[in-house]
Amino acid sequence: MSEKNRQIVRMLASWAKRDLNARKDYGDETALKALARSRAKHQITPLVARSDGTLLDGYRTLRGLELEGMLDIELDFLIDDEAETPDAVTRIQLLSAAHRADLSPYDKASAIRDIKLANPGMSNRQIAEDVDLDGGYITKLLDIFDCKPQVQEAARDGKIGPSEWPLFAQARDQLTALQLRLSGKIKTRDALAAYIKQQDEPAKTEADTVKLKSIGIAMHQSKMVLLKGGVDLKTAKEMLTSALKLVDKAIEDGLTARSAQAMWKDTSKKTPGVKTPRKPRQKPDRPTDTPAN
Repeated sequence: MSEKNRQIVRMLASWAKRDLNARKDYGDETALKALARSRAKHQITPLVARSDGTLLDGYRTLRGLELEGMLDIELDFLIDDEAETPDAVTRIQLLSAAHRADLSPYDKASAIRDIKLANPGMSNRQIAEDVDLDGGYITKLLDIFDCKPQVQEAARDGKIGPSEWPLFAQARDQLTALQLRLSGKIKTRDALAAYIKQQDEPAKTEADTVKLKSIGIAMHQSKMVLLKGGVDLKTAKEMLTSALKLVDKAIEDGLTARSAQAMWKDTSKKTPGVKTPRKPRQKPDRPTDTPAN
C-alpha cells in the first residue's frame, strides 16, 4: 500500500463486511471473546478493510465481537483499496498472521509482575480484568517467582511448563525436584505432583512400620495387657492412653474394679483394641494308665 493511500478511519464494528478469509479455524471461543474485550478497551492494531467496509484482516476480532454482542463499538480501520484481487487479499492475511508470536508464559509472568510492582494495590483479579486473562492463570504464572532462581531459569528456557510452576513453588526441596524433572526421572506433571506430595509427608521410622499381630506388655503383679489387631508402638501408645482415661473415669465415678470391668465388657465393641487379660484354660487331667492285673 502506498503512503498516499494509507489512512485510518474510526467506524462501528458492524460496518465491516465479510469476504474472502484465509483463516478457516478461528480458535477457542473463550479466547475470541477475550480478544474482543481487549480490542474494546484499548485497540493497538487497526483492522484492515476496503473503503466500502469489506474486511481484509481482523476476522478473529470481528468474530469475538459478535460472540460478545459488541458490534456497536467503534474501532480503527486501516483502509486499503489496492488489494483488488483474491491473491492480494490472501497475501495481506498471510503476512499479518504468519509472523505473529505470542509472549512466552515466562514473559507474560514477568509482565504481570511488573504491572503489580508499578501498582502495589492492584490485585490479581483486577489485573485479569484489565488484560482479559483468567485470574487463576495469572496466579499460576506468578507462582514462578516463589521459586528458586534455578527453577525460574528452567521456566524461562521453556524446560518446565506453567502448569508445573505451582508445584515447584510448594515443594520442600525445589532443586531436587527440578533435577529429577529435567533428567527425565520424573516424566509427567502428575508424577511431579506425587513426588512433591511425598516430600511433605513425614518420614516414617522403624517404630511406624514394624507391626505385630499382638503386643504383650508387662504390668504390675505380673498382669499382662494384650493389644491385638496388627499394631505398631505408636498405635499401642494411643490405645493405652485411651485405656488409662477409662480407668481415670472409673475412679472418678467411684466404681470398683469389678463394676468397672463389667462396664468395659459391655462397651468393648465401641473401644476395640484394649482387652482385659484372660486366665489360661485349665486342661483336664488325663487318666493315667494302670498296669493290668
